[in-house]
Parts: sequence; C-alpha cells; structure tokens
Amino acid sequence: MIDHEERLTQAMKRAVVDVKADPTMLAARARQAGRRRLRRRVSLRVVTAGLAAVIIAIAGGTIWQRMSPATIAPAASLTPAPEQTGDAAPPLLQVQDGEVLVSCGGPPGWKPSVIEHGLVGADRRQFVPALKALVEESPTEAPRELVAAADIDDAPWRVVAMDGSEAVLSVGEDLDVVKPVYLERRLGKWQVTSWSDGCSLEPVLASSTANWVQVSSSNEPADPSGRRFVARPLPGDALDVQVWVRENACASGRDPRPYLREPAFVETPDSVTVYWTTMADDTMVFCPGVAPEPVTLRLPSPLGDRQLLDGSTWPATPLRAEP
Repeated sequence: MIDHEERLTQAMKRAVVDVKADPTMLAARARQAGRRRLRRRVSLRVVTAGLAAVIIAIAGGTIWQRMSPATIAPAASLTPAPEQTGDAAPPLLQVQDGEVLVSCGGPPGWKPSVIEHGLVGADRRQFVPALKALVEESPTEAPRELVAAADIDDAPWRVVAMDGSEAVLSVGEDLDVVKPVYLERRLGKWQVTSWSDGCSLEPVLASSTANWVQVSSSNEPADPSGRRFVARPLPGDALDVQVWVRENACASGRDPRPYLREPAFVETPDSVTVYWTTMADDTMVFCPGVAPEPVTLRLPSPLGDRQLLDGSTWPATPLRAEP
C-alpha cells in the first residue's frame, strides 16, 4: 500500500497542475478554509516557486484579502436529503428555524430557503456602493451579472446572510449555483473581501474546532476501456466498510486519521448519511495537495440495499470514486 508521504507527493503534483491551469483554485480553497473559523482575521499570501504554488494562511478567521474569483463545482441540486432538513440533523450541525445552515465553507451560514428571495427585511441598498466599487476596480474579474447590469440595484443578487460586521450575497439567476460575494463592514462602510463564480454548499458545523472530512469510495472501471471509473459498491451485509477520507480545510497536508472524531450517522429507509470531522489545526498551515487516506468505517447497521451518503456536502451526496 502506498504510504501517506507518497500519496501526499502525488496530491501535491496534482495541485501544481491545478495551479498551472487555474491560479485561483487554491486561493478559493484557502478562502473556504479561513471561513471555517469564527471571527478572527487572518493573513494570507501566495508563494510561487517555479510552477508550484503554495498558499500559506494563519488559520483562525475570515480571509480579508480581495481575491480573484474561482470556479468551484456547484452542488447538483438544492433539494435536501431528509436528514438535512433540520428535524433529524445530528447535533454537530447548526440549525435555525428547522433548517440546517449551509455555506461555501464555514460561518456565516444561511438557511437554504433564503437563496431564492434573500433575507426578509434585508436592505439591499446598503451594499450597492460596495458592489459598484467592486465592478469599477475589477471589471474583468467581478461577477459578470454585476458587470453587465445597467444598474447594480437591478442586478440579480440577494442578501443571504448577515452576521454582525459580515454579510454574504448570492449573485445570479440560477438558483442551483450559489455565487457568493463576501463583505465586511469597516469604518461604517461595507467592503467586498472576496467572491466566487460558484461554490459547493456544505452544512455549517456547530463547532469552530472541527473541520469537515470528505468520505469517498474506492473506484472500479466503468467500462472495458478502463478510462472511466465509478465508485465501487460497498458490501450490504458488513458493519465495517473501507472508505477514503480527506480534509476539506488547509491542514499542511497532514494525515487526517489521527485527528478523526467519532462519525455521526443518520439512517433512513433509503440511505445512511455519515458526518465525519477532524480536530481543526489552529496553527499556521499551508495548502499543498491533499492526499486521501484509507480508513475502516464502522456503520451503525449494515447498509443492505441502502446508499451511503457523504454528509459534508449539502445536499448529502453518494460517495464519489477516489482516483
């Protein structure tokens, strides 16, 4: 079996390819990691050596630098699984008014029901100057819906979260793709701190000392060509199943297994959803490629013909195939 160091080396090589193809991808990952912590600002800088790029962040707060937008794979649908509607949610998730709060990575989160129309009573006008400044300063990078609008106030955007001196807007008419714009209030004025062309939603964790772990499955060829792979089916009669785990947040490429917390489960007649986290690293961290690690997952009961879902996404999704 390939050890952690070799898997990490391979993941770092993939990250270099990612940066070469899209220099903003790792910046987006760092922004997500930063928002997993509550309220304390961090500093972030990008160090480039040859083709390699490593993002170094002091974990512990909201990334405040202005960043270029990055495209992240959107969630497939905004229809939640039954266990993510709030009533049956495990206690490690933040729930408000019967809904699991979601975000593009850590707090502040918002209720999925506000994505379509925005927060009731939120005054959009207070954010217009900040959005105009964004378009004027970054016309080629700002969300195209804002750039194309004759009047920013008439553009398709909604206020989805406000938490003290922070706010999150969702831009665009496609409700299945959240394009977040993050703002902070400084010296009495709202200022854009970062934005993205799309993000994958995840439930907001109740603890600021926990990080989401993605759970995936081994792969098998989808066809005789061996060029396409799918997740290998898990045995329906076993309590212990083999899966792969990787941390969502920047953690200096550490092996996540020593930091895994006890997984939480929600069972329904059709599925078993696993919610798995690690203890967050609050020291200075960097973001190389993240190596997945094999681990044995003890289920509360055999799957039978049910599907195992990864609860680190919203809605929960079937385990993807680990390449």
